[in-house]
Amino acid sequence: MQKKYFKQTCRVPKTKKLTLTWFNRLVWFSLAICLVYYVAGINNLAVKGFGLQELKVQARTLSVENEEKQARATNLESLYNLKDRLLGMELVVANDVTYITVADDMVAKR
Repeated sequence: MQKKYFKQTCRVPKTKKLTLTWFNRLVWFSLAICLVYYVAGINNLAVKGFGLQELKVQARTLSVENEEKQARATNLESLYNLKDRLLGMELVVANDVTYITVADDMVAKR
């Protein structure tokens, strides 16, 4: 007699079983959605990290290039370089300079 009673009390009604099944499916589906969202977020961060690394390398390259151009500009502006370029132009030194003198009465006055 006790066996029959035990079997009857251990059975789960079909409505509860159906509800539990749908709940489990909902939990698994939610977990899958969260996992996909997490992987997409990590992938996005990794891509941005690689992009940032490339930009840092480009910034270093531009910095070195800028320093080289500044050094070249300084070299071109140096007095030694200017003397060499002036000697190549065959300019003459202006020793005897004469100025025009004008009489005071010829200047326009206010």
